[in-house]
This record gives sequence, structure tokens and C-alpha cells, in this order.
Amino acid sequence: MFTIKKPEYTNKSVRLPDDLIEQLEEIAKIEDISFNQVVIQCCEYAVEHFQPMRTGQIRSTRDFIKNKKALRSEFIQYFSKHSKATPQSLSQRFTDAIFSSQPRHSELNIDFYQLLTGKISLGEYQTALTEYFKATDKKDPVALAKDYTYSFTVLKNFLKEHDCI
Repeated sequence: MFTIKKPEYTNKSVRLPDDLIEQLEEIAKIEDISFNQVVIQCCEYAVEHFQPMRTGQIRSTRDFIKNKKALRSEFIQYFSKHSKATPQSLSQRFTDAIFSSQPRHSELNIDFYQLLTGKISLGEYQTALTEYFKATDKKDPVALAKDYTYSFTVLKNFLKEHDCI
């Protein structure tokens, strides 16, 4: 059955700069539509094409730390859908990946953001981790450093894919 649909409207006062009003009125005149319709179509276009600035955008180690909780959640959620790993193992992978971002590991002398951006190479990172793990008497420091470096690589690829870096 054919049904007529009438759009609902709400009155809302909006303050616009004089020059913008003039431009919108000119468009309305040229296109032979109402000023209101020009404003509606401009707003609809803006909403349709709106791309919010990502809160997880990383521009420093501090940015990463500030958004760490949300990024951990996104990381786990994403890989839960794309792998057979458990959320617990993915959480551990994330923790291993961010090892150098944690203040308690500052003696590594590795800035997390510089590592993310490639200013510090993965080889340098792995060497620093190996030395750190040796100094802290970890079992098999070379293998542990290799695993942490791999975890970091997985995280970095995730962050790149999700336009965080």
C-alpha cells in the first residue's frame, strides 16, 4: 500500500556569520530552492562525509599511554575476530608489545614513539631487550626479547592499519 511520508521538522535557531548567510542565499537563488533547503543539504552532506578525528591518534609516547586502555580493547576485539587466540593471550600479547612504553622499564632507554615511527630499529629494540632481560636474570633472554619484539611488530601493524600512526 502506498503511504505518504511527511518529514518531521524541528525549529532551531542557529547563528551564522553574515558572509556565510550571503553565500548560502546566493546558492539558494541560483538553484531556485529555499535557503532552508540549502542549509539542510549542506548539513546532510557534512554529516554523511564526516570523519571524526580518531582519539587514538598517536603523536607521542604520552598520547599512546593516554589512550592505552581503549587501544588495548580495540586490539583484543580486532584479533579475537581474526584469530583463534583467546582474549587472555591477546591481552598478554598487547602487554608484551607495550613493554617499552611502561615507565618502570625506563632503563631500556627506548622511547616507545620513536620505536613506533622507526627512529629506533627493531634490531636495536631487540638488543636492548636482550640486555635488559639478561640484567634482570630472565630465563632465555634472547628468546624472550625476540617474542616481545614480535609482539611489538604485531601491535605496530595493527596501529598502522587502524590509522593510529
